[in-house]
Amino acid sequence: MSKTLQKNKTTVTFNDEMYDFESLSVECKLTVAKLTRLEQEFSKLAYEIEKLEVFKSNLMEIMKKQLPEKSLGISKKSNG
Repeated sequence: MSKTLQKNKTTVTFNDEMYDFESLSVECKLTVAKLTRLEQEFSKLAYEIEKLEVFKSNLMEIMKKQLPEKSLGISKKSNG
């Protein structure tokens, strides 16, 4: 679902079909607003996840530098 403004007309695209926003029922307009808000929240969460992944990667690099050069020589790889 996407809502766009084209040539001073707001349209809603749903399942590859375009609709004039003003022709929608009040209930449908509310649903469009809710879906738009959800899409914004998903976008914010994706950004936050990306920030956390970068932070984790940075911490892993820091830890590599902090660990002793010599390990115990035991690898904990899965034998699945």
